[in-house]
Amino acid sequence: MCDCHFKNKDGSSWSYKDRLQWPSLYKKYFSVMKTPIDIDNSKGKVIYVNKDDKNLKMYWSDQQDVYSVPNTNFIQYDCTSDKSYVMYENKKYTLRQFHFHSAAENTINRLYYPMEVHFVHSYVEKDSNIQVFLVIGMHLQLTKNPTQLAPFAKQLVENYNKNVVFDLSSYNSLPDTKFYRWLGSLTTPPFSNSIQFNLWTG
Repeated sequence: MCDCHFKNKDGSSWSYKDRLQWPSLYKKYFSVMKTPIDIDNSKGKVIYVNKDDKNLKMYWSDQQDVYSVPNTNFIQYDCTSDKSYVMYENKKYTLRQFHFHSAAENTINRLYYPMEVHFVHSYVEKDSNIQVFLVIGMHLQLTKNPTQLAPFAKQLVENYNKNVVFDLSSYNSLPDTKFYRWLGSLTTPPFSNSIQFNLWTG
């Protein structure tokens, strides 16, 4: 899952299979802080935020309409309504899509989680008409207990290439997990658009 392939301007391949080569490729580009990252607080670049952070409030709907995008490289759901959003620093960021990475993109002390889901939101600046992005990510663990499955897990397989309604409201009150925030970027060249990343992890 999620062996996403992209091309550099010179035609060379950019793939998740080649992630060991990413550090050398990163040197060709610049951003405030590139994504994915290894979360290491000792570097002073990643902020640990209390889960009751007042700057960010989630309003995800229990009736979120989505469409499962047909793609051989990864699982992605595009939102077909604007029912779900988050408020961050008094701005409304609407949920546009969510997609899955296996293994997780961002690591904790260089260790990978089995899976990571990214909920991508955007807000359009009225004066400049520039679209600003905010991502809420979650690290997911493997389980053999069906009662511990994420609410959307079963639907992922059953509704490929279909319109479906997800209940995302249970995530509005997140459990007591570790929550990190940093200013990141797109994960592929040219790493444009500084993005506010927010990651919940176990």
